[in-house]
Amino acid sequence: IDLQSGFHSTTAAHLACKYGHHACLKLLLDAKASPRPVGGGEVVGGVAPPGAQSPLVMAVQSDSAECVRLLVAAHADLEEKSRDDAVANQMTALCNAAAYGKVHGARALLDLKAQANFSGDGVTPLMLATHKCHPAVVELLDVLHQLGSVTLARGEVGSRSTYSKVLVLPHWCGRKQH
Repeated sequence: IDLQSGFHSTTAAHLACKYGHHACLKLLLDAKASPRPVGGGEVVGGVAPPGAQSPLVMAVQSDSAECVRLLVAAHADLEEKSRDDAVANQMTALCNAAAYGKVHGARALLDLKAQANFSGDGVTPLMLATHKCHPAVVELLDVLHQLGSVTLARGEVGSRSTYSKVLVLPHWCGRKQH
């Protein structure tokens, strides 16, 4: 089941997640496919090895909430960091969803209790969604912020006015600023 294709340590589970094929993923997981990243070495300190994307990150990138749920039910690590050179060195699946505007993936991760304050290198999912101009994800995380569940930056909880000063969407995002 986890026979690697030779291309960036991609397994059948990775491909099912990449294309959002949750029925295929369920069959693979039922046959004991691994929900964890493979190739390049072991996960050390919660960080996947270079070149190893986890199936969970691929499920988020395809915005497949059902694949996310299946992987977490199969014990995928919600807080495991994957390397993403396009955005940051290390990101959790929720950071990845925020950076790429994947609302369904972000909502599924939050429903499954992913840490909304967890980041790779001091940048929270809310900061990534704001910086990358993804208003729908910003609004999802902003609701949590208003409930006191989301940290704004580097471990400091701020007031709504602090949020307005620090995390205002750029004018080209088409969202009314606070």
